[in-house]
Amino acid sequence: MNRLETDFQELREALVLRRADLRRLHADYDATTESLIDFTNSVERKIQGHQQSVSRTHQELISITTPDEWSLLNKNDTKAMNTLTNSLQGI
Repeated sequence: MNRLETDFQELREALVLRRADLRRLHADYDATTESLIDFTNSVERKIQGHQQSVSRTHQELISITTPDEWSLLNKNDTKAMNTLTNSLQGI
């Protein structure tokens, strides 16, 4: 679960950084359309990588737990994961 939380945190940090970098790029009057497109494509690839990491970790966690363990983890951590998910939606 700690690894999954770390993966989520890294995804969140990437999204926050993307927003700050995008604002900085938009404030640069010399920025070209091409540089904006390149930046956006680069960021999207990074975010997809983080999302895939979260998904892989989640699947690994499911595969190494018994159904009863997973049910217990799922019940205990649903609130925490919902909080993390909601924090990503605000970015």
